[in-house]
Amino acid sequence: MMFVDVLRRGETPGVAALSEAVRNRRLGLNLSQEDLAKASGVPLSTLKKFERTGQISLASFLAICDAIAVGHRLNDVIPPAPPSTLDEVEGRTPRKVRKRASPRGRQP
Repeated sequence: MMFVDVLRRGETPGVAALSEAVRNRRLGLNLSQEDLAKASGVPLSTLKKFERTGQISLASFLAICDAIAVGHRLNDVIPPAPPSTLDEVEGRTPRKVRKRASPRGRQP
């Protein structure tokens, strides 16, 4: 199973599936755990724990993804937000770009 295939199945992958996909990718690249730990900057103990349990911080996970050359593909997993205004649908530049979500509960 390829790493990105796990992410594109249309369902939320379990941590076991992600850690297995990373392990398979590492082995496919003929990297030892020590090699990947050095290349990613992630401690060896963290990498071993991830492959065994699936537990890892997001920062370490992303560093590992970069080291096994799949980090750039993670942007494809989260699609951009759909257009929310007619200006966006028609490709016009909106007058004001929102930086935050609308306040909830505020009545116009």
